[in-house]
Amino acid sequence: MATQTLNALVKHLRHDRGVTLEDIRGDWSVASMSRFEHGDIELADSVIAQMAIPLGLDYEDLIYRLILSEDNLEDWRYLASEDWNEENAVHLLTQLNALKVPGMRNDFLAVATAVIKELLSIHDEGRQNMAPEVVAQLDQYLANITEFSRLEGMLFSLSLEYVPLATGWQWVARQIKMMDKLAVEPQVIRRVISFCAAIGERAAIERQLDIMGKATAEMRCLTQTIPENAMQRYNLVSLEALHKDFADPSPANHAHLIAVMKAGALIFAPEVHQSIVQYTIAQGWATAEDFQ
Repeated sequence: MATQTLNALVKHLRHDRGVTLEDIRGDWSVASMSRFEHGDIELADSVIAQMAIPLGLDYEDLIYRLILSEDNLEDWRYLASEDWNEENAVHLLTQLNALKVPGMRNDFLAVATAVIKELLSIHDEGRQNMAPEVVAQLDQYLANITEFSRLEGMLFSLSLEYVPLATGWQWVARQIKMMDKLAVEPQVIRRVISFCAAIGERAAIERQLDIMGKATAEMRCLTQTIPENAMQRYNLVSLEALHKDFADPSPANHAHLIAVMKAGALIFAPEVHQSIVQYTIAQGWATAEDFQ
């Protein structure tokens, strides 16, 4: 068992759930548990199993999270629509199925398996949205998460593409509400900002101005709580300019949108900025003449 990874996972889950070292120590001393979290000592599996209960997990949950947090991270990106690769999806599904043990329950394993199966069906049948029963399974799982692991964040992000916009925004808003009760780290806030940006962009495509406005408003509030990030700041300003242009399509507002889009050349590599411009034109939010 990879102790350095496991102790970091235990420490993360303990802080996430507001659990103290005293709560999880069992027959061990607080000092020993602290040394474990710092990677100085190893603990037997029987001790890990005891601490899983106050952490709010089955022992199997803790071990599965350890395994899934270490392996195949690269495979997960191929589930997103822009990088979709059926061969990788089937391979990942096979690996997840191999982790299942009869009689053991693991919520993440169950929901991840259901989502990948559904994505394979979506791409095979040419559907747009996940089946209601899979959305309900995701909703039940996400309702109990206060902070995503990397894999949970990836699963959440790609799922936003295949659920109704209102459902996706409900999920993001729920995460923001949970964050209000926690002392979260900047990288967690940045991750939620990226969720808001994904919702805002999709709302722009569907011209759902109410949700778009709510997503950008939350982005602005969240960005004020962390050190500034140029790309996230640009995403915020461009979505705000686009929302304003939609809500009041005046020449001045449209000129401001184009000025913001052109300013992206100062942040992104030329080929990346050009792809953003082409995407904007393809969506009908601007014309080629606007950028001449």
